Amino acid sequence: MRKRRLLTAALVLTMTMSVPALDTDPAIADANGNSATHNNKSGADTKPVLVARSWCASDNLNRIVSNDPPYYPGCKNTTDRNDTRLLTHAGPNTPSGEDWDAFRVDSGCKVWWQLKVLFGLLTIDQDPIDRRGSWVGVWVRVHGDQTALIIREECGPVDDGVSNSPQPQNPPWEPPPTQAPVPPSPPASIAVKGNDYNRDGVSDLVGVRTSDGCIARWKGNGGGLDYIGDYGCGWENYTELTAVGDITRDGIGDLVAVRRSDGCLARWKGTSAFGFTYYGDYGCGWENYTELTGAGDVTGDGIGDLVAVRKSNGCIARWRGNGGGGLDYIGDYGCGWQNYTELTGVGDISGDGRGDLVAVARSNGCIARWLSYGNASFRYVGDYGCGWEKYRNFAGLGDLNKDGVGDLVAIRAADGCLARWKGNRNGGLTYFGDYGCGWERYTIA
Repeated sequence: MRKRRLLTAALVLTMTMSVPALDTDPAIADANGNSATHNNKSGADTKPVLVARSWCASDNLNRIVSNDPPYYPGCKNTTDRNDTRLLTHAGPNTPSGEDWDAFRVDSGCKVWWQLKVLFGLLTIDQDPIDRRGSWVGVWVRVHGDQTALIIREECGPVDDGVSNSPQPQNPPWEPPPTQAPVPPSPPASIAVKGNDYNRDGVSDLVGVRTSDGCIARWKGNGGGLDYIGDYGCGWENYTELTAVGDITRDGIGDLVAVRRSDGCLARWKGTSAFGFTYYGDYGCGWENYTELTGAGDVTGDGIGDLVAVRKSNGCIARWRGNGGGGLDYIGDYGCGWQNYTELTGVGDISGDGRGDLVAVARSNGCIARWLSYGNASFRYVGDYGCGWEKYRNFAGLGDLNKDGVGDLVAIRAADGCLARWKGNRNGGLTYFGDYGCGWERYTIA
């Protein structure tokens, strides 16, 4: 069989074949004939394609599989050489004269491909493999006497009305920095991505007590939360209390909240002793937004950023932390977000060093996930289980259990207990128990 494949490759190289026209230009080949770039629509992310040989499909019904090749990562049998997995780029010149039996389509990606049959004499277009709406990737396999030819790959948001980014548009208003009177009580904290308020490397949590409007503080201990006292009252005069991350570039988490009386955004600068110092408002009109969420660093500059859903149209607006305690509006990112609740910046749950988002679909209680991939853009990567409508007041923690991955907590409506999920570095969340009850008396962040 191997000799026949090598002969087939030689025949293909010596014959002029007619390849069906595609809807994009061919990839640019380098001096060695290997594809140097992807065919790519504007704005779509791309990455190398993983291919393998000697892992063939026995029939058409077993062509697409989710498991990895046998003998991972070798994907080899007793008669083949060891270098049987390869990162390559899409295009008509790749794989260049080689017999590849399988290729990987990662979650969030779509691959266009062709099939060489009849000893390579005929090339047939195949239906694209689209995994942009799924968080699970697949392997695509062909028969032993066929060859897969990767044509084009796109990795990016699927056009679902939420994850896809429109052209930036001007918001109804752009909040200029303004000065406002100092709040009547000493301001306190709320949680944020990397929400470490005492510089011990573990996320902390704050919550406003409903009975008296005072803000309570809990210090992260590597998996749990230790109550360390209140920090001022009067917080019932604010809404949308948000752990916005470090927007002052001092390595300590900060807080923002919308004042009920005038819709202005108040800011508190975190201190290393788990305290907070009020340092002015930052524009008004914020009552026009809901689901304010500290997204973590989604622009790659090391500064906390903010997102919120505009009430008038359901579009998500984004503000970039400027390092001086301010927030610069950088445009919207799709609409349809009114169909979700509990929008939460959950920290980095994919292991790429950027903040990610989760939200609960109002229609079915399933939790949807959007992974950040730079420049304040997000890619929808599918849901992660249902039944989340049973929880409220989600709070994303930068790292509660000291594993370097973002975590999530939420209050169960039935009993007021605090449930915890740890990020698994692959975009998922693993439940790891409750942490006390009675949390229904607080609004946490």
